Amino acid sequence: MRTDAAVNSNFPGGTLRRPVLAVVAAILLVFPLCGIARGGNLKVVAATFPVYVLARDVACDCKGIEVELLVPAGTGCPHEYAPTPADLRRLARADVLLLQGWGLESFLERDAFKGTVVEVARDLRPLPSNAEVEDGDHDHGHAGRPHGDHEHDGRDHAGHGHGDHEHAGHAHGGHEHGHGHGAFNVHLFASPGAAAAMVCTIAEELGKRSPACLETLRTQAAKIAGRLEDIQARLRALRPLVRGRGVLLQHDSLTYLVHETGLAIRGVIQENEDAPPSAARLLAFRESMRRRPPLRILADARSPSKAVATLSAESRVPVLALDPVAAGPADAPAGWYVDVMDANCRALEALLHE
Repeated sequence: MRTDAAVNSNFPGGTLRRPVLAVVAAILLVFPLCGIARGGNLKVVAATFPVYVLARDVACDCKGIEVELLVPAGTGCPHEYAPTPADLRRLARADVLLLQGWGLESFLERDAFKGTVVEVARDLRPLPSNAEVEDGDHDHGHAGRPHGDHEHDGRDHAGHGHGDHEHAGHAHGGHEHGHGHGAFNVHLFASPGAAAAMVCTIAEELGKRSPACLETLRTQAAKIAGRLEDIQARLRALRPLVRGRGVLLQHDSLTYLVHETGLAIRGVIQENEDAPPSAARLLAFRESMRRRPPLRILADARSPSKAVATLSAESRVPVLALDPVAAGPADAPAGWYVDVMDANCRALEALLHE
């Protein structure tokens, strides 16, 4: 996973896109019919692991919909992932490409894809990228909710679309979706409430292209959204227990889970998620933790960090590992996303009820 500086150094106009575009063009010459359902099945490719497991579970009862994953399951956030020839062949065969959006999949040149591109988080408001301030009870513009002032209820939305427009890599609602990692925290997939909205969007968009499956998709999405909204409600119910306490994050993919609880964010250890923090940064955290110890250091369960272990040992502040579901096993069982988020919620409940 990468942070702002790493992403912005390559996009737009970085060196990674040019060879990828050339290969995409060559692949599309071989597979000129992409975007048209063939063989009676709707072929869907989800770019990232969290969107894949959500889409797969929404479509699990629809034999006419095939869902595949593009980026390998263990990759994590793919800000600088370079698609392989096999990836590009998979894209060329697909009718629908599912993205989270908001710049998470900035490695892809979507204009080269001739099928339908759907950004499943297009109607949600991301948190700002800077998590270095006390988060506490600030609402940050209703993060994870659709644009507008209403609260999201995935079960209500499962019966209708999130807008009637196609979303094929162009501007939406007066802003561009391709923000990179500069203005927004792109890890909306780590919010149970945002994921509830995403599954409803997935159901509607796939149902448009496979009408026979629409009601089945809606029913399954409503079940998943209901469970995720229950988890979100449990997290928000912890707010009265916070009492001004805060946590230190390994990196900002954990921000959304913490935001739901109302815990203050005292800092993010790894600004660059692919590189360890500098000695000066660690020294600053040692001093701040000495003056005001956080309740816990929250770490990514799938991304061990030597810096986190060192700070914990020196400060005697325990580590709590959570899983933002940026990555997972290639053979993740049905219900993986919901089960992981439920485990995260139970861990935070246990922490705040101590």
